[in-house]
Amino acid sequence: MRGVLKRRSLGNRLALLTVAFCLLFSAATAGLRTWNIWEQNRLGMDTELQLLEQVYQSTLTKAIWELDKPAVQAQLDGASRIASVGRIELRLTGHGQESDVQSRQQADWAPSSLAPSRSSTLVYSPYPGGHEVLGELLIQGNEALLWRELRDSVASTLLTQLALALLLAGLVSLAFNRLVTLHIRRIA
Repeated sequence: MRGVLKRRSLGNRLALLTVAFCLLFSAATAGLRTWNIWEQNRLGMDTELQLLEQVYQSTLTKAIWELDKPAVQAQLDGASRIASVGRIELRLTGHGQESDVQSRQQADWAPSSLAPSRSSTLVYSPYPGGHEVLGELLIQGNEALLWRELRDSVASTLLTQLALALLLAGLVSLAFNRLVTLHIRRIA
């Protein structure tokens, strides 16, 4: 390998080292960018799930208290159609009875420790100062959506970094040829 490098011109060696450095730098940058994209998407999903939890908590509590089963089913169905929701589960606590569990989930959902989830107790206040615990609402994020978004972002990031690395290597090689190699040939 060393003999091959000695036979190559200084310009070619510089271009090769520039490409290698640029590719190494691009890989490091892409790795950091990938981690950043994952965290941003995960935090965005957590924020969306928190908002859904707040919205559905009050409407579900009211529908459960009023024994409006079609409204409860409609709300669960609506929440399950939201892309960031992988699974939604409603666990109704019965006084002295077995709890009733209703859930909906995306077709590609699988239990995950990477996707965020939100859990809250459903409490209804039928009169000022009173409260009745009706059940629990669990909303789990869709990890498959996080991976899809990450894959799309990483592909564009890698293409951009690769193009920039090759352009920089070409520019350094051209500048070296113009500023150094040309003058050395004249001197020789």
